[in-house]
Amino acid sequence: MGVLYYARPEEVCARAFEAFVEDSQPANSFLVRGTRSSDEARAGLYPQGEHRQHIRQAFTAYFAALGAALYREQARAG
Repeated sequence: MGVLYYARPEEVCARAFEAFVEDSQPANSFLVRGTRSSDEARAGLYPQGEHRQHIRQAFTAYFAALGAALYREQARAG
């Protein structure tokens, strides 16, 4: 889009997370939509194809580990 803002690491991560949320079940168009076929998606602002699959796997693993750690902490504290 001719703007370096979208190349900043935090913005790339934000777009990756949006794609993860849109691909998650249950779908929630209130939180995010347009990461697949919007003008922005066609311009390359959102991950597509194999990148999207890797992002889904990485966020899924991260949230599983986070949930397990929180569960352990809760069990230890309670």
